[in-house]
Amino acid sequence: MPPFDELRAVVWGQSLATFAVKSSDTEILTRAETVLQHWRQDLQPVPPQTTWTIEREGGGLIIHNDQTGENQLIENPNRMVSVLESLASLQIAANHQAATTVHGGLVAKGGKGVLIVGPSHSGKSTLTTYLWRRGWDLLADDVSIIDDQNLCAIPVLRRVSLRRPSLSLIGEDLFHKILETPSCDETPEGWVFHPSELEGRPRPAATRISAIIFLKRSNTDVPPARLEKILPAFAMVALLPYTNVIRAVGFGDAMPRLENLLNHVPAYDLGRGELQAMAATVEQLVDTLAQP
Repeated sequence: MPPFDELRAVVWGQSLATFAVKSSDTEILTRAETVLQHWRQDLQPVPPQTTWTIEREGGGLIIHNDQTGENQLIENPNRMVSVLESLASLQIAANHQAATTVHGGLVAKGGKGVLIVGPSHSGKSTLTTYLWRRGWDLLADDVSIIDDQNLCAIPVLRRVSLRRPSLSLIGEDLFHKILETPSCDETPEGWVFHPSELEGRPRPAATRISAIIFLKRSNTDVPPARLEKILPAFAMVALLPYTNVIRAVGFGDAMPRLENLLNHVPAYDLGRGELQAMAATVEQLVDTLAQP
């Protein structure tokens, strides 16, 4: 790894993807260290794939990509870290073009992982947040890398989101505890935070996928809080828009990439209903599934 001055650089990443941010500003580096240290649980000693240099300019910050020369103007250190998380997540996904990445929620309980996918405003974040409130591990609400052969999901370790509409689900006491965590930042949509700072333990690095749940799948009419199993062929088509596969290889070659996953992991439509009933339905399903 390049000999960065320890006081002037923060190195972070996930698995074989390593990144660095450099600055002469102590506030910038301190905020980056606070948030990005959670990415280091499986960091390998490889040179950074990308390095960003960040300095103040006027009333904002300039993020300079040392490899491409691209500059981006950001308002403050908190917003800066969110941008770095997003850029790193995109590069990690790009690094795994040979694998499948899925955009959606990833929760787990008792070693059994559940992928929750659906269009915008389908209730993914609300359901994953509520399950977390009921004792589930909230691994990701953005991108997960799928190990098709071992049927495992590896969460990209950026902070998870708490949307404003979900605030009433978690209660005032827990909300204030979230606000007090070191990595919590407010965003236009709500807040981002690391669940591990509340739980006192790192997020699991991976989980075996036991089920895939679709919310508001096109042309479906499922009774509230009820599950209906989806045939593997239909599940493959439904999952494609939430993956990198169709962009990476095109529709014709995409199906074989998902075939092993959907032939071994059951997929279900979950009807929109009362949140408590939806969560109970998911928990009942997981209780019936074989231990991975």
